[in-house]
Amino acid sequence: MRRLLAAAVIAALFFSIVGFARPSVAEQVLGEKKSRHFKFIYHPEQQKLVVRLNKLAERTRASHCQLIKPCYKGVITVRIAVDEKEFLELQPYRAHIDWAAGVAYADLSLIILRIDKAMMLTLEETLEHEISHILLLRVVKKRPPRWFIEGLAIKQARQNLIERFETVAAAQVSGGPMPLDDISESFPGGASARSLAYAQSGLFVSFLVNTYGEAKFRELLTALTFSTNFKDAVRKVYGVPLHVLEDEWVDTLSSLSWLLAVTGDWMVWSLLTALFLVALVVRKARNKRRKRKMEEEERDWEFVD
Repeated sequence: MRRLLAAAVIAALFFSIVGFARPSVAEQVLGEKKSRHFKFIYHPEQQKLVVRLNKLAERTRASHCQLIKPCYKGVITVRIAVDEKEFLELQPYRAHIDWAAGVAYADLSLIILRIDKAMMLTLEETLEHEISHILLLRVVKKRPPRWFIEGLAIKQARQNLIERFETVAAAQVSGGPMPLDDISESFPGGASARSLAYAQSGLFVSFLVNTYGEAKFRELLTALTFSTNFKDAVRKVYGVPLHVLEDEWVDTLSSLSWLLAVTGDWMVWSLLTALFLVALVVRKARNKRRKRKMEEEERDWEFVD
């Protein structure tokens, strides 16, 4: 009798553990919602959320397609993960991106979102961001630099998002902005470096669009659809090398005029922004002194016989 009782207890414990364990992604019964350009796959309890996201996705695509042309016409699949475990399970190619709230795979027309991750971007903003990645990377022939991909996605998001990233840049830059060529190394990187990389990417792309106009920017995107190397495309469209545009952008950071170029509207900035601008001026002056000293040293060396 005792043996039967013990066996029953063990069996009950076993089945309770197995019963409460969440099945794998492949074993779960999931809901599916389709629209003209999107297919959402989700847990049944997320149905109301998905209805809202699906409407947002179609509006976002229509808005993004005003800038990204030709616009991808295929169906984009959006998977909703409830936690990190499922988020990682859903990632193809054995990817292990555990720091993001969303990822996009353009070759698969696939977006994966996780709803338990508290990030600087809301779930809706993350979806808008990832849709931009899909639309861009489905039409370009050669993959642009990471900063351009991220910067375009931030530029295409809501206005309050770019303002938030401006504040991040103001708060975190003490020695001036990172060179564009170094930004890709900050993904994934630490949270601070990652936020700054996103901020600068968005600010530089905004500078290009607002300073030279959307028509020029569309020319750049069009050039990228013809297998043109990114830096060659920039030189062809803007008439100068990328580093010249980057220097021009950095110069604007030392004056308040860049706020208008980026946002199109004057706004009240925090003390952090003022500190950011001061730091840029100090760094620029320091670099000029260093460059002048190096030139003087080179002249001295040149005249030594």
